[in-house]
Amino acid sequence: MGMWDDSLDVWGVHGMGGLLGSLLVVVFAYASVDGFDGLLADNARQLGLQCAGVAIALTYAFVVALVIYKVVDLVSGMNVSPEIESRGLDEALHGEAAYDLT
Repeated sequence: MGMWDDSLDVWGVHGMGGLLGSLLVVVFAYASVDGFDGLLADNARQLGLQCAGVAIALTYAFVVALVIYKVVDLVSGMNVSPEIESRGLDEALHGEAAYDLT
Protein backbone atom coordinates (compact mmCIF):
# COMPACT_ATOMS: atom_id res chain seq x y z
CA MET A 1 0.00 0.00 0.00
CA GLY A 2 1.17 3.47 -0.74
CA MET A 3 0.36 6.86 0.68
CA TRP A 4 -2.86 7.65 2.50
CA ASP A 5 -5.29 8.58 -0.27
CA ASP A 6 -8.52 9.91 1.18
CA SER A 7 -9.50 12.60 -1.30
CA LEU A 8 -13.02 12.94 0.11
CA ASP A 9 -11.82 13.13 3.74
CA VAL A 10 -14.07 10.22 4.63
CA TRP A 11 -12.00 9.20 7.64
CA GLY A 12 -11.30 12.77 8.77
CA VAL A 13 -14.91 13.90 8.59
CA HIS A 14 -17.05 10.84 9.16
CA GLY A 15 -14.62 8.64 11.05
CA MET A 16 -13.23 11.17 13.49
CA GLY A 17 -16.44 13.19 13.72
CA GLY A 18 -18.47 10.07 14.44
CA LEU A 19 -15.93 8.81 16.95
CA LEU A 20 -15.80 12.11 18.81
CA GLY A 21 -19.57 12.56 18.69
CA SER A 22 -20.20 9.02 19.94
CA LEU A 23 -17.93 9.54 22.90
CA LEU A 24 -19.01 13.08 23.77
CA VAL A 25 -22.71 12.24 23.73
CA VAL A 26 -22.18 10.09 26.81
CA VAL A 27 -20.14 12.79 28.52
CA PHE A 28 -23.03 15.26 28.44
CA ALA A 29 -25.91 12.79 28.87
CA TYR A 30 -28.48 13.34 31.62
CA ALA A 31 -31.28 10.95 32.55
CA SER A 32 -33.85 13.73 32.32
CA VAL A 33 -33.12 14.03 28.59
CA ASP A 34 -31.79 10.69 27.37
CA GLY A 35 -32.88 8.21 30.01
CA PHE A 36 -29.36 7.61 31.33
CA ASP A 37 -26.71 9.67 33.04
CA GLY A 38 -23.30 10.27 31.52
CA LEU A 39 -19.88 11.23 32.79
CA LEU A 40 -20.82 14.71 34.01
CA ALA A 41 -23.58 13.11 36.10
CA ASP A 42 -21.04 10.74 37.73
CA ASN A 43 -21.73 7.69 35.56
CA ALA A 44 -18.31 6.58 34.30
CA ARG A 45 -19.66 3.08 33.60
CA GLN A 46 -21.75 4.43 30.74
CA LEU A 47 -18.63 5.96 29.20
CA GLY A 48 -16.94 2.56 29.37
CA LEU A 49 -19.90 0.96 27.63
CA GLN A 50 -19.85 3.65 24.98
CA CYS A 51 -16.10 3.15 24.43
CA ALA A 52 -16.69 -0.58 24.00
CA GLY A 53 -19.42 0.10 21.46
CA VAL A 54 -17.18 2.50 19.54
CA ALA A 55 -14.36 -0.07 19.53
CA ILE A 56 -16.71 -2.74 18.19
CA ALA A 57 -18.00 -0.41 15.46
CA LEU A 58 -14.45 0.60 14.46
CA THR A 59 -13.34 -3.03 14.29
CA TYR A 60 -16.37 -4.04 12.23
CA ALA A 61 -15.95 -1.11 9.81
CA PHE A 62 -12.24 -1.83 9.40
CA VAL A 63 -12.74 -5.54 8.70
CA VAL A 64 -15.59 -4.97 6.23
CA ALA A 65 -13.68 -2.19 4.43
CA LEU A 66 -10.58 -4.40 4.22
CA VAL A 67 -12.59 -7.28 2.73
CA ILE A 68 -14.19 -4.95 0.17
CA TYR A 69 -10.77 -3.47 -0.67
CA LYS A 70 -9.25 -6.92 -1.22
CA VAL A 71 -12.16 -8.10 -3.39
CA VAL A 72 -12.06 -4.99 -5.58
CA ASP A 73 -8.27 -5.25 -5.83
CA LEU A 74 -8.54 -8.87 -6.98
CA VAL A 75 -11.30 -8.16 -9.49
CA SER A 76 -10.19 -4.93 -11.12
CA GLY A 77 -7.19 -3.52 -9.31
CA MET A 78 -7.13 -0.41 -7.17
CA ASN A 79 -4.60 1.74 -9.02
CA VAL A 80 -3.96 2.82 -12.56
CA SER A 81 -0.50 2.72 -14.06
CA PRO A 82 1.84 5.65 -13.34
CA GLU A 83 1.71 6.63 -17.03
CA ILE A 84 -2.08 6.93 -17.01
CA GLU A 85 -2.00 8.80 -13.72
CA SER A 86 0.54 11.32 -15.04
CA ARG A 87 -1.53 11.88 -18.20
CA GLY A 88 -4.70 12.25 -16.19
CA LEU A 89 -7.64 9.95 -15.71
CA ASP A 90 -10.00 12.12 -17.75
CA GLU A 91 -7.96 11.58 -20.88
CA ALA A 92 -7.38 7.88 -20.26
CA LEU A 93 -10.97 7.02 -19.28
CA HIS A 94 -13.03 9.53 -21.25
CA GLY A 95 -10.76 10.48 -24.15
CA GLU A 96 -10.77 14.18 -23.29
CA ALA A 97 -9.13 16.62 -20.91
CA ALA A 98 -11.27 18.11 -18.15
CA TYR A 99 -9.35 21.38 -18.15
CA ASP A 100 -7.70 23.27 -20.97
CA LEU A 101 -4.35 24.15 -19.42
CA THR A 102 -2.74 25.48 -22.62
